[in-house]
Amino acid sequence: MRSGPRCTRLSRIFISSGRDDQRKAAEWIHKAYRFSQRSQARDPLLGFVVSLERMLRGPGDFLSAFEPLLDSEDPWVRAQARLLLGKMRIVLGQDGREADAYLESPLAEFRALGERYRISLALTELADRIATRGELAAACEHYEQAIALVTEFGAIDDVIRMRSRQAQLYWLLGDADASAASIAEAQRCAERVTWPDALAELALSKAELARWGGNAEEAYQQLGVGAARSARLPRTRSQRGSEAPCGGLRGGGRGGIRPADRACTCRPRRPSAAP
Repeated sequence: MRSGPRCTRLSRIFISSGRDDQRKAAEWIHKAYRFSQRSQARDPLLGFVVSLERMLRGPGDFLSAFEPLLDSEDPWVRAQARLLLGKMRIVLGQDGREADAYLESPLAEFRALGERYRISLALTELADRIATRGELAAACEHYEQAIALVTEFGAIDDVIRMRSRQAQLYWLLGDADASAASIAEAQRCAERVTWPDALAELALSKAELARWGGNAEEAYQQLGVGAARSARLPRTRSQRGSEAPCGGLRGGGRGGIRPADRACTCRPRRPSAAP
């Protein structure tokens, strides 16, 4: 195996590591970095390995670690670096309008590239961002666009997550019918899969909706379902093809579609008008 592809595979552990796997993740990132330094390949994706290793050496340099990638000649690398920086800025509390730009810019670049899966990621990140400002109708529409994209290539687990979140946003918007329709569609999709993380997220979303609606009994029941499904999560999500910043994408662009997902029959639904 060439060193370049090996680096991208090894570095996935940074994103797909399971519970209590921090030290193992660090070990694999360092190994990926050493491979990248010996590699004769000039794949721009290897820049992410360097950034990850730099983050480990200087834990306070989360943002600056990815800044060199912003000037990459590869538009996919530039867009992905901006998306990661936007997410990290929000997590670190640097969530001013500049953080919005770090999400809007990669969305435009991924659209130009036709990279459907990353378009959907940028849309959902931006949706959650604008929802915090009360722009709930726009956030719901962003989720609708993202759902349409992931439905095209059969990522049914992502459909479940997105519909679950969209149901909450519709409820906050005051559109109970649209909320119920979204959670019902998530449930229909969930009947076709066995991935515990997606099913756990659906249950927790149902619990939240029940709590908001004053149904404590249903909320506790769904919390129990979510806890039980979370307990069945594998130690590492990489066992089912979890994605990382530098390759193995499901929705086009630089990666393929998981064959088992092609059977997804969930279809995007036009959102109902808010009251």
